[in-house]
Amino acid sequence: MTNDSGSGLFIDSGSGWELAGTIVNVALYSGQPGGNGGAHNALFGNSTYAVDLSEYASEINGIVPEPRTSVLLMGLLAMCCALSARCREE
Repeated sequence: MTNDSGSGLFIDSGSGWELAGTIVNVALYSGQPGGNGGAHNALFGNSTYAVDLSEYASEINGIVPEPRTSVLLMGLLAMCCALSARCREE
């Protein structure tokens, strides 16, 4: 399969589904049926390579804000946009 990098891998943690990894590459074998050398087919025997995101948790959490922070920032942005539009009307 082509264009599959970045697809999510999920696990059931018991309290719900959680993102556990992401696909980084799919190895194809020569002679697969289909167009583009079989790149558009998922066949038994193909290899899929993925990254375990728990290995990168500290780096990810250092960049991506907690959901509460994101909601607060979005609320502040919406309020600023509303005030800006109101000031332009006056």
